[in-house]
Amino acid sequence: MGKGFILLIVLFCPFSSYSHKLPKTEIIIVGTVHKATEAYSGDTLFSILEKLQPDVILKEHPVSWSADSFLTEAKKFKNPSLETVTLVKYIERNPSVLLKYYDIADRNKFYKEIDYFEKEKELFRELRELEDNNKLDGLGEVLLERFNIFFRIIKAIAEENIRLMNSTSTDSVLSLEQEYLMDDILKLTEIVPELNKFANYVTVRKNFWEKRNRKMAEHIIEYSKDFQGKRMVVITGFEHRCLLRKHLLESEETNFVLKEYWECINDK
Repeated sequence: MGKGFILLIVLFCPFSSYSHKLPKTEIIIVGTVHKATEAYSGDTLFSILEKLQPDVILKEHPVSWSADSFLTEAKKFKNPSLETVTLVKYIERNPSVLLKYYDIADRNKFYKEIDYFEKEKELFRELRELEDNNKLDGLGEVLLERFNIFFRIIKAIAEENIRLMNSTSTDSVLSLEQEYLMDDILKLTEIVPELNKFANYVTVRKNFWEKRNRKMAEHIIEYSKDFQGKRMVVITGFEHRCLLRKHLLESEETNFVLKEYWECINDK
């Protein structure tokens, strides 16, 4: 065996061993609502960030946008979200923290193309009218009742404190909700003539929701590699949380560890 080959082995082995011992990136997903409630405010989120002291914060903006101008742009918003106001305050006080965006690139374009929010209002209005006028029976009535139950649960969670929003019990409820809700609405559009016109909208919306959450998780994993060994806090709408955690836990990547904010700051 040549001396040159032996030298390569000697040089490579310590490096290979070291590469496997790199510290894992800590990923902490914090589910939130976008507006303050009686039980939860921006001060609560700010306090959590102060205790966590993240190296990197991921915000739910399209990854195609530049985070470099966040402070300048955020101050121009007419109705900034709770997260935006909190992050402006936190970053101004902690300028060394890095801010990155992780949402799917074409989110806003998609919303505009399918008239997402107006169609949603119209669909919910039709559902309410059908219910108020007792026009549903049999399977249709059962499906709508299940939709109403989940809707009330989500609304109740949104009014609760952040600890409940980020609990495993809430994740379990939301996993069930996301398993059934869109499928139930899609079935209603098939069996109720007044809702037939919404079939394509519900199908496209369901597919985009699934695609969006997958892409968000992929972007989080990419950032975990870019910032290997750092503490990374992902701020997201609480309904995304269970799916993001699911995708990350199912990932074959081993460079990161998923943690709860309340574990890290001992907020039991």
